[in-house]
Amino acid sequence: NNFFNEILGVMSPQQQDSLLSIPVENVAIHAFSQTNKQAIQISNNLFVDNTNNIRILHYTKVNISNNSMSITNIGTTLLYPGRVGIEVVNDLASSVGMNIEIFENDIHGHDNGINYYLMNQSVLNNTFLRIEDNILDNLLIAAKSIFGIGVGANIPNTGNITGINNWIIKDNVCERVAYGVQISGIKGPILNVESNLIKLKGSSTPLTRRGIELINTRKVTLFDNRIHGTAITSTQISHTGIYCQMADQSTIKCNWIFKTGTAMRFLGPMPSTIIGNKIVNAFDGLVMASAAVIGPQGNLTTPSDN
Repeated sequence: NNFFNEILGVMSPQQQDSLLSIPVENVAIHAFSQTNKQAIQISNNLFVDNTNNIRILHYTKVNISNNSMSITNIGTTLLYPGRVGIEVVNDLASSVGMNIEIFENDIHGHDNGINYYLMNQSVLNNTFLRIEDNILDNLLIAAKSIFGIGVGANIPNTGNITGINNWIIKDNVCERVAYGVQISGIKGPILNVESNLIKLKGSSTPLTRRGIELINTRKVTLFDNRIHGTAITSTQISHTGIYCQMADQSTIKCNWIFKTGTAMRFLGPMPSTIIGNKIVNAFDGLVMASAAVIGPQGNLTTPSDN
């Protein structure tokens, strides 16, 4: 039940262009654990016109819930609020029992809503990540907005996966965003992205729009997500519902994609299952670019059911 207002700091152009270079003095709540074994809960706070709101480093048990974040003044190029709503970073050689929960937060008018990073990871053992029931709205409002990501999860070096690992990004509402959900580096059957509502913003800079993006992943499941674009013309083919690059053995099932330049685009190894998806009002439906390979697509008796 704390109120944070105009926690601001001057940022260099290099800092503005990097998601991982947030100075300590530019964060309303900044927590750092040197032991990697501590727990933290941040709930029921109000954030208005801050450069960055919450940044958590190296806590293995995190609960961030029921916080409200908004922007009333977009500021100037070097000094502006609304860069990152919530960012959680773990840099652990082994994470046994890691538990991260980010749920029921309202984030309005920021470059990025929720970012999660798991760096230099060699072992995932009985871990839990839950990003659920957050509202992320108008994420392209700042004076120098180059991102506009609703939910991002990045694991650049996933190693051994043991035990039971359950990661879910579910029931989030991402409205007026450049990227709804962006996933990279996850290499195991641990992550489900399901039942999210994503509405892409119009064609102002940057032009690229992606409802859900998978890059360099394996065995990720996308299920029952609804993605709404804003244009279906050939000039807006970079507005993509689901974008997969090197996302092999993934499952894309029962997603709805409306009014996009490209409904689904694949580069490199294809997902193993694409079934039961509904595509309405797209300039291109399913696009295989570069070295993408598609297998048997069924026949009259055993169709793929898209």
